[in-house]
Amino acid sequence: MAEHDTDEYYRVYKDISPAILDFFANKGFVEFTSNELLAHVRKTHPTVAPESPTRIMRGLRGEGEINYESIKRAKALYRILPVGAPAEEDPQLDLLDGELS
Repeated sequence: MAEHDTDEYYRVYKDISPAILDFFANKGFVEFTSNELLAHVRKTHPTVAPESPTRIMRGLRGEGEINYESIKRAKALYRILPVGAPAEEDPQLDLLDGELS
């Protein structure tokens, strides 16, 4: 990554990561699309580039701040997961599928 790209990433990260963390904190363990995330971020940052929220979301996951899984990559569909917990071991995710563990 070029120096300019790194500086730009951290500028955008600083600007929009609070909105992404807010989205995750208020959504619960549900599925969402990248468009829903973008709409949430644009409430406070209306000019953010369309790809920026998902790019910063990946960075936040890499830092262990949030957790999610990709459900359908082609449709940009994700599911929020508890930080540090794999989906197959989380009983709350089983409830989303209508199963009790």
